[in-house]
Amino acid sequence: MTNKTNYTILLPPSEGKNENSNSDKYSIVKQNNLFNYFSDLDTLRYRISSNLQDSINKSDELKTEKILDLKGKNLQKAINVTLNLENEKTISAINRYSGVMFKSINYSNMSDIQKENFNNSVIFIDGMFGLLKPQDLIPDYKLKITSKFGKFNITKFWKEYLYSKFNDLFSQTQLVIDILPGAHRKVVNFSNAQNYVEIMFAKIDEKTNKLKNVGHESKVLKGEIINFITQSDTISLDNLKTWKHSSGYSYSPENSNKHLLVYLKN
Repeated sequence: MTNKTNYTILLPPSEGKNENSNSDKYSIVKQNNLFNYFSDLDTLRYRISSNLQDSINKSDELKTEKILDLKGKNLQKAINVTLNLENEKTISAINRYSGVMFKSINYSNMSDIQKENFNNSVIFIDGMFGLLKPQDLIPDYKLKITSKFGKFNITKFWKEYLYSKFNDLFSQTQLVIDILPGAHRKVVNFSNAQNYVEIMFAKIDEKTNKLKNVGHESKVLKGEIINFITQSDTISLDNLKTWKHSSGYSYSPENSNKHLLVYLKN
């Protein structure tokens, strides 16, 4: 994969999704092979979606709730789009995702240069689609990377089939910036990434005096550090270490190592 930036940013998708769509049906997107960067994964994606549909059709409500991790009206909406996935209209992934991190990224208000760097550098690690680029056209959908149904364990499935692909995606000179939750990180093969680093936002637990991930708050911080990174098409570890947040987060050398940058709240 050619990349106009000297870095790749690994991000999770958003559980919250914009239901609006303004582009072709998903089946047409695949047929035309436009805005479908990792089109070689389409066969694997279809295996997941068709087996997911089969599992939903054979399951009662309680089992379907467990598969999709939803209840009530949200569950019924997810069932409807899942069973009609090929015919659902699409929108770009970056406009589909609407969660806290994506509101913090605030893509629509980025400069043109930032948008270009974001589009070039970001790869989403996703349960339904495996890998996505920001401008890939996707339908509305619900499927966590931790989902299990039928004979499918989504984490194991993508880990097996993406293992060799990451060797091609990661060049040895490129900086791979891992901003993933642990569940998504399990899918990634870093063996060919000589220069990679995980980003962690932490605080000191008052009871144990140990580092503790700040959880939900980190989603806003991730969005803001992504804005910092994408201001340039070139970045280094030293550049990343200079980032500070107004609420008190800054690089903590004593808690970091070669492949982990910890930003600690003072």
